[in-house]
Amino acid sequence: MEGGDIGMRESRVRILYSGISFVVLLFLLAAAVFGACRKEDRADGIPVGVISYVSDTDSDTGRLALRGVEFAALRRNREGGILVEGRKQQVRILAEDASNEADTSIAAALRLINRRGAAALIGPGYSRSAIPVSRIAEEVKIPMITPSATNEEITAGRKYVFRACFTDACQVEALSWFSLRELGLKKIGVLHNDADVYGRMMAQLFRKAVEADGGEISLSRSYLTGDEDYREQLRDLMNAGSQAVFLPGFSREFASQVRQARELGYSGVILGSDGFSDSRVPADIQNYRGVFYPSHFHKESPEPAVRNFVRDYRAVYGEDPEPVSALFYDAAELLFSAWEKSGTIEPSAVAETLRSTRDYRGASGYISGYKGGDPEKDVYIKHVREEADPTAVKVRRCREIQ
Repeated sequence: MEGGDIGMRESRVRILYSGISFVVLLFLLAAAVFGACRKEDRADGIPVGVISYVSDTDSDTGRLALRGVEFAALRRNREGGILVEGRKQQVRILAEDASNEADTSIAAALRLINRRGAAALIGPGYSRSAIPVSRIAEEVKIPMITPSATNEEITAGRKYVFRACFTDACQVEALSWFSLRELGLKKIGVLHNDADVYGRMMAQLFRKAVEADGGEISLSRSYLTGDEDYREQLRDLMNAGSQAVFLPGFSREFASQVRQARELGYSGVILGSDGFSDSRVPADIQNYRGVFYPSHFHKESPEPAVRNFVRDYRAVYGEDPEPVSALFYDAAELLFSAWEKSGTIEPSAVAETLRSTRDYRGASGYISGYKGGDPEKDVYIKHVREEADPTAVKVRRCREIQ
């Protein structure tokens, strides 16, 4: 990418996220302009920027996410690279370690775009950071694919921003339909994180879906980030006559909530969200029996593309892939395929090709097509039974994306 082009992009970047201080953003923009003065050398491959929380000491999610992109690049590069502009070119990964907060992800995006000359962005994987980064990507007109951020705002009205996963609305519609039609539930309680955009949105969308399907939210209670004791809220949900409780939190808090609910004597159905990872089902699954949750990936799927991905991943890394690895792999493959089909890395051409994607069969399942930046794809509803490995008991296509 020419330095002048980068400078023009930088001049268009405005203050796009009110949560970042004016002084901090000015510092980042000044650093980006300074770094933009040089010409990016692409002789050693096409640079793709990846934003992932690799240094997270509490979870392997960031590391496994980056691995998904690395695996996609490895397979492509072993085949000689990607045919772009009349010649095969290798993929070069530019990784930026950023926490799941907006400020560090914005800083990472600016470095990738302006200093390191990334031709496209993969990530961030969480909605709270993907939302502000998507504004930057749209402003400077660079393709961005979030592998796992599910909030609708990320892609809404945008030309250059896409996702590889289903949306929040899609997963709650599938979970509501399954809970009411297949499990026969009528009254469901909700406990969500009111300080997090993911938790708030999931609670709102789930209520809407359940009521549209003829069910009832018996009671909705909330907590804040950092809380560790959920017993009071769980008692309230139990006393409200809830036949099931919906806990749309991430893996660590979800695990605590499940354990505390069982300790209080709750033996009913527990519904989770895609924030819960398969790997968190412990060896002692006593508390997890009767847990159902939507997932983007099922390693036992009979689909040939999924089976081939799992087989090849195991051969390289010696372990099974996690959903996040499959999603980041698919985001990379969608991008690489768009480059190849376009015959160029020119942003508007690549964005148009991504929008016209049809019948993509990937590691996380089948994408029939795109509407805007959102794919139409399946939702796996997983059920924890006696074994430690959850079983996918239902696969449901999302309703028509509006």
